[in-house]
Amino acid sequence: MNLAIEKLREAQMVTAQGLDVGQYLKVFGDMPTAFQLVISSILVSTVLLGTLLMFRSIMRIYYAVKEGAKWW
Repeated sequence: MNLAIEKLREAQMVTAQGLDVGQYLKVFGDMPTAFQLVISSILVSTVLLGTLLMFRSIMRIYYAVKEGAKWW
């Protein structure tokens, strides 16, 4: 039991650190600042568009369920 509690605490410490995106973007660190801004803008716009697409899909499901429940 103590071993399980210890492993859970270790897992909690790892997840509490979060994701450091900067480690993955170090590859672009040697590029000029203008190119770094272009790449970061592309990444931010991709995340924004992905979020909007997920929101649209969730709303479509919500309205489909709402319309289906209306007939019951």
